[in-house]
Amino acid sequence: MKILITGISGLVGSALREYFTSEGHEVRGLSLKDSSKLETLKELPPLDVIINLSGETIGQRWSEDAKKRIYESRIISTRLLVQKVLELKNRPKVFLNASSSGGYAKSQTPATEDSKLISNGEFLKRIIIDWEAETLLLDQAGIRRVNLRFGHILSDHGGLIGKVLPFFKLGLGGYQGSGKQLVSWVDIDDAVRAIDFCIHNESIQGPVNIVAPEVVTNTHFYEALGKTIHRPVWLSPPVWLLKFILGREFAQEIMLNDYNAFPKKLLDAGFEFKYNTLEQSFKHLLK
Repeated sequence: MKILITGISGLVGSALREYFTSEGHEVRGLSLKDSSKLETLKELPPLDVIINLSGETIGQRWSEDAKKRIYESRIISTRLLVQKVLELKNRPKVFLNASSSGGYAKSQTPATEDSKLISNGEFLKRIIIDWEAETLLLDQAGIRRVNLRFGHILSDHGGLIGKVLPFFKLGLGGYQGSGKQLVSWVDIDDAVRAIDFCIHNESIQGPVNIVAPEVVTNTHFYEALGKTIHRPVWLSPPVWLLKFILGREFAQEIMLNDYNAFPKKLLDAGFEFKYNTLEQSFKHLLK
């Protein structure tokens, strides 16, 4: 296959490049930071797959300028990319676009892909809804569209673990807020395999929850991490301190919100996770 990946230097993009290259596929990267570079799409040979992972990191303090950059790096770049794809004579068979499992309503019942996204004024939820909307034109063109709704991606090369592991190694580990908030997560290896599965399974289209079948509490997540690396988990920063350090919006929407999603489409289609429990994933990543 000929595969184009935007955001190829990021956590998921670099893992996908390594995986698909090892499988013998031709992988190309494209930066969308400069929209003029989209012109190079016209010079590319026929593509089988486009995977759009482009977007400025969410993991920063959300000033108004940062929110503008975060939003536009996803919405506008995806809009331009879709327009360029529709102009191609040889269009890809499938277009996979990054998204998040953080757009569902708060509920103790795990959200499936049939659950509605909600717009309640939260910044992240607005991004998710608007981001996925930019890919809808692909349906009219007969290009299979897959919206990858990721949970927290666990990797030994960055992501959530990369941010908290240094503190845990120093014995400063702990959960956030009440610790009762729910966490949907996925091992990086399973995320890559799930994306490959979506590419090859033509029955899969639309939103797909890229999360493990197990949902855990924030407390469980960090206690399992501490146990794996043999470090205590005893700190619990108060909510006001998290909001002061990280910013009110970021702390509330990323650290203190529930992420409760279930991978119904993947499981119904026969996908098998290698890491079904948090403990399995941590042992794999942190051995």
